[in-house]
Amino acid sequence: MFDRYGWYGIIKDSDGQPVKGAVVELWEEEGVEPLISSEPSGENGGYLIEAIPKIVDAVSLRVQINQMTYALQQDVLLTIPSQTSLGADITLPKHGLELASSMLRTRLLPGAVYQGIMIGVSSGQSVTYTSTVPTKDGSFLLTMPKQVWEEHPFLYETKIRLFQASPLQAGDVIPSERIPPARIYEPDHIQAQLKSSSL
Repeated sequence: MFDRYGWYGIIKDSDGQPVKGAVVELWEEEGVEPLISSEPSGENGGYLIEAIPKIVDAVSLRVQINQMTYALQQDVLLTIPSQTSLGADITLPKHGLELASSMLRTRLLPGAVYQGIMIGVSSGQSVTYTSTVPTKDGSFLLTMPKQVWEEHPFLYETKIRLFQASPLQAGDVIPSERIPPARIYEPDHIQAQLKSSSL
C-alpha cells in the first residue's frame, strides 16, 4: 500500500487557531505554476501534499485562502528531504501576506503516504466502524455496531490516501474517520449478504 513520501502539516492563524480551506502550494524558485498543491486544509487545519517533488532540490511555498496568497519570503527556500517525509506547520501573519521563515516549523517525519482501495459503510446516518487493510487476495474485516448491521447498510468502494507515521500493512485497522465518504464516480450501494452454510 506504500505510495510515496509526503509533506504534512497544520495551518494556523496568528492567534493559534486552525485554518480551514487553505491550499498549500510548492513552487520552483522561478516557476510559473506550482509543482504540486495540497487539498484544502481540514477542520483542524491539517493539510497533506501527497508527493514530495523529486525534480528539484529546494522549493518555495505559498498558501492560498479566501482569494489571498501568502508567500514565503523570497530569500528562503525549503530543502527537499531524501527518502523521508516532511512536516511543515505554518502560522499565517496577522498583517501582510509574506511568510517569514519564523512562521514555519519544519521537521523530518518517519512516515509516508499510503494509497489503496478500501470498503466504507453508508447507513444514512453517521456511523463509527473500522475496516482492515485488504490482504493480497482482497480479504478484509469490517467491524460495526450490531444495530447498524441489522439495518442492512450499503457498502462502498473508495480510494484512500493517508499519511501514516508507522508502516501500514495488510490487516492493519483503519478507523472510519480516516476513510473518505463515497465519491460520485466510485462504486456504492454494495449490499452485504451473509453466506449460507450447507449441512
